[in-house]
Amino acid sequence: MKDGGINFISFSVGRYGVLKTFSEQDMESLLAAYLKEHPDALERMHFVMLHPFRDDDDEMSRSAREIHHVAKRMKFFQDYVARNPYDSTILINNPTPRSKLYLDFVHYVAALLGPIGSYEIFK
Repeated sequence: MKDGGINFISFSVGRYGVLKTFSEQDMESLLAAYLKEHPDALERMHFVMLHPFRDDDDEMSRSAREIHHVAKRMKFFQDYVARNPYDSTILINNPTPRSKLYLDFVHYVAALLGPIGSYEIFK
């Protein structure tokens, strides 16, 4: 975020590891909306974690599309995009808001799922 010309990068360090862009509350609300729309999403993400050497590109792409589709309707993401317009002319080290959201969300869900083989989320 920009404040007076200085770039601040906020880190939320807690149970969910390091969230570089969005807060735990943002990720929690996104997860709730995502699971409401796609109830099998956690099982799919957990499967990818349990089988890291399989060709899971289709599953990961599907999850990324679904997450973005849900997030586009959420106020916190709309506000972030409005405050931080993406400059496509910067080609190096310039992740899109969509990429930042996906990375934070994956870290959040991975921390919730716990070590491979455990499952901390209860429906």
